[in-house]
Amino acid sequence: MLEFRRGNHFAGLLGVFSVVVLCLGVGCEMDLSGLQFGKQAVDQSGDLRTDLIDHGILWVAVHNGNYAVVKTQLDEGASAVSADGNGVTLLHIAAQNGHREVLKLLLENTANVNAKYKDGTTALMLAAKNGHRDTVISLLESNADAGMQTNSGATALMLTSQNGYADVVKLLLESSADAGIQMDSGVTALMLASQNGYVAVVKLLFKSDAEINVQMNSGATALFIATKNGHADIVKFLVASNANPDLTHNTHGATALMLAAQIGNIDIVKTLLANWADMDVKDTTYGASALYIAVQNGHVDIVKLLLKNGGDVETQKNDGMTILMEATRKGHTEVVRVLAANEAELDMLHKNLGVPALWMAASNGHADIVKLLLEFGADVDAREGGAYSPLEIAQKNGHTEVVKLLSDM
Repeated sequence: MLEFRRGNHFAGLLGVFSVVVLCLGVGCEMDLSGLQFGKQAVDQSGDLRTDLIDHGILWVAVHNGNYAVVKTQLDEGASAVSADGNGVTLLHIAAQNGHREVLKLLLENTANVNAKYKDGTTALMLAAKNGHRDTVISLLESNADAGMQTNSGATALMLTSQNGYADVVKLLLESSADAGIQMDSGVTALMLASQNGYVAVVKLLFKSDAEINVQMNSGATALFIATKNGHADIVKFLVASNANPDLTHNTHGATALMLAAQIGNIDIVKTLLANWADMDVKDTTYGASALYIAVQNGHVDIVKLLLKNGGDVETQKNDGMTILMEATRKGHTEVVRVLAANEAELDMLHKNLGVPALWMAASNGHADIVKLLLEFGADVDAREGGAYSPLEIAQKNGHTEVVKLLSDM
């Protein structure tokens, strides 16, 4: 999840968007389940930590929101501007906990409204992150700077967008917070809201001219992130607002449609197709299309949808593996049935191995698929060069049921 956590200087941000590719025997799979944004885009666990007892009564009273004790301590000469070794101030603590009256008292006693924790966090960021609207109002009225950023570029608007506090988002935007600011990794407030499914926040940010097609350093967009997390309502809003469905991730050139096809989210696939997503684009490493990825993962309804919208039943990866071969190899019987019914060429040979889909089904012991292919008229002797026949490879691999089926032909 994209979130803010204290204590690691906002490390591990959404820069790791890696694609895991597994090579399983015949042909390599495009596995988009490994498309990630790091464990956190912006770190959030939590709460400021400081040893309150060691700092004395005033710190404990601020943390607990005890206005009377705080006032007494300040009246007796305690400082409202003291900070611990990490830069945590009394104002940070009051803001984090939403103690508005205590916070106002500290400000009246010259607390620095824009004081930064060592990673750049301000009181306004903490109040916004936790949805303390009234506290945010008091800070803004005291000239808190809504444009300040942490050392990694996070803003108060990002923090509150990530957590879905639409009222605080609206307040910050009305106070001239910039929805277009990006973290060092390229993360925006819109991306954070899109990942966590906050439609109202997404709409507020878009209305405030957040750039909808801006990409992270890795190439990911808000649309890609919403797709990854299955937020069909946000995907629908973004594409209706002219989000480009064909922008690609830097690694392997994956698109939102490819990702939706792998996840198996047919609603998102429908939305993307209705908004002219290019179903024929292939990843830049293996040559896998959205249709290929849907076949690979056995999402039969998505396979049907893509074929209905003009998907090429003979599409293949760079290594010559067709979608029919992939479906047989993976054991996706219903996908094989759909492809065969759509007149996929049953006896096409793999360009490197010289064997057809029937051979792959026989080799892997998928008796139901062998039977299905035979019913559709697959040639039991289709092969090239010195390759084993389907019967021979089934015998070699000990698939007795397949051997029986092929022997009876």
